[in-house]
Amino acid sequence: MKKLIFLFIVFTSPLSAQIPEWVGEEMSRSVGVWVADNSAYMNENETDDSYAVEWTWGKGKRSLLGVLYGIKKGERTQAYWQFFQFWDAERKQMRVIQVSPWGVKGEGFLQQVDSTHTSMRQTFVLPDGNSYEAGHRTEIFMDREVSTSYTIQGEEWIPNRTYIWFRQRP
Repeated sequence: MKKLIFLFIVFTSPLSAQIPEWVGEEMSRSVGVWVADNSAYMNENETDDSYAVEWTWGKGKRSLLGVLYGIKKGERTQAYWQFFQFWDAERKQMRVIQVSPWGVKGEGFLQQVDSTHTSMRQTFVLPDGNSYEAGHRTEIFMDREVSTSYTIQGEEWIPNRTYIWFRQRP
């Protein structure tokens, strides 16, 4: 009977009280499909004319699962990244983990800068063990978000690309 009571307490305790309000709001806002035009960056090696990120809820709506894939002439091409995003109670931060089909792993933390801006710094590890740092800074609007990627060298953030992501459907 003690085990049953323990399990009841564990599975019914208000865990959401530990997660900051902005995290829940950001996860709810993110769920859906977001598409960005890639025409400015296309070349012979990068032929997708758009990219899409699809976010879905994880179990219990306490995490997000995502996939970034290419689109060419309206058709889905291939998946480039899989994502897992959740509140890390130990670090008290929103952790983002991503992996590519080629064995690259990225891990870092999404932070709220203010009510319309987020920032994320990640360390990427290549299959050979080498690593590098990258980041994203995003401005959030009602119908879109504008995100710039960066190469990070020490404390210097060097801009790479800027995409405007439009939400297609929840």
